[in-house]
Amino acid sequence: MVLKAEGLQVLEVWVRMDYFHNKIKSIQQLFRRLTNGNQRINGVPNYLFYKKYITCLQYRFEVIMDYIVFYLVASCTRMTEFKSRLKKIIYCQIDFAPRNEVELVNSNLSNSIYKIIKK
Repeated sequence: MVLKAEGLQVLEVWVRMDYFHNKIKSIQQLFRRLTNGNQRINGVPNYLFYKKYITCLQYRFEVIMDYIVFYLVASCTRMTEFKSRLKKIIYCQIDFAPRNEVELVNSNLSNSIYKIIKK
């Protein structure tokens, strides 16, 4: 599968392991809340924001010590608001991913380590 999305950005999201297991429970639940959730920010529910402003969302995750680190590959026209929504859903630290992770993502976009959420 070749991904043809413009303006891809890679976010690095750090979530404490204990918080993740107590509040989120699973990666699927996290993305369900993000893409189908009715939680409102600025009067717009998450599912409408996702439908209108995100054209591509993929992820990869790994466990580093006491954290689960998500690398989100997103094509979003409102990245600042997207980051705000993530912070409302989960207590986390969000940064743009370091250069080496961006290069890894660019070289492996079609690999199975990335799950396509929306085409």
